[in-house]
Amino acid sequence: MSTQGLENLQAIVAITGDLITAIAVVVGGLWAYFKLVKNRTYRPRVDVAIAGAWVDAGGARRLHVTTSLRNIGASMVELIQESTGLGVDGMQAGAGRHVEWVPGPVVSIFESHAWIEPGETVTDDLIAPVVFVELPVRIEVRLIWRWAGGRRNIQVVARKIIWPHDVELGRTSAQV
Repeated sequence: MSTQGLENLQAIVAITGDLITAIAVVVGGLWAYFKLVKNRTYRPRVDVAIAGAWVDAGGARRLHVTTSLRNIGASMVELIQESTGLGVDGMQAGAGRHVEWVPGPVVSIFESHAWIEPGETVTDDLIAPVVFVELPVRIEVRLIWRWAGGRRNIQVVARKIIWPHDVELGRTSAQV
């Protein structure tokens, strides 16, 4: 084979390799865009924060719970009120190594918020109906919302344990 034929073959191989590399970069970029940007940006995502403390209300201990929900996604979150709620469970007395929780009352939360816009934060304050005041209680927030991009609803559960000595300072029964 002549030198010119060898140079032409090398040029064809180099052009083919560059073309395959360019196609792979474009295909990889499109795949990354749809997997990371489209799926994750428009899938509903929320950040849940729970705070709770005991308050003295007229000589009785009451549990003040604040639940905040922030929509960190790019799509609107439509809450399903029938399944969304806040449960307060009491720790079983005399529990051994593994704590067992006694189911307590469940109350509705975020009733005045049918949907949450992207970037919006909503907060719900309530005095929880608690029958367990001597032992720690577990607050469990369960949120259900519709996702237009999927067939099933999305569920988020957040929990926090409130100890008997967690008290709101400076709050009196007149402020409850």
